[in-house]
Amino acid sequence: MGRADEAADFLQEQLLQRPGNQELMLRRAQVLELAGRNSEAYDEWVRIRELDPDLPEVEKSLSRLSRLPPTSVPEDARVRQLKAKRAEEAEKKAEQRAEKKAEDRRAKKRDADNRSK
Repeated sequence: MGRADEAADFLQEQLLQRPGNQELMLRRAQVLELAGRNSEAYDEWVRIRELDPDLPEVEKSLSRLSRLPPTSVPEDARVRQLKAKRAEEAEKKAEQRAEKKAEDRRAKKRDADNRSK
């Protein structure tokens, strides 16, 4: 995954927290184009047009993208990938917390054993 893909995924995560944020949508559409994810970029520009039909760059971008091949992974697949990545990270953190708690318990037991000697 390239840096533009990472940026697009990051912006998607931000949009999940702030849906309808036009600035995030504009940046994501531009980054998707840079990443060559033309279908997703086109869809993002359509959503932007729904929010602000008078934005001049929208029609220009849609026209340009409509002439390009749809070289992208469908958005729902990207969202599933992001969710899977987040779940994996959450699982890792949970394992680390459990490991830390177990280590703390062992340390307390050692301290108690040392005090009783």
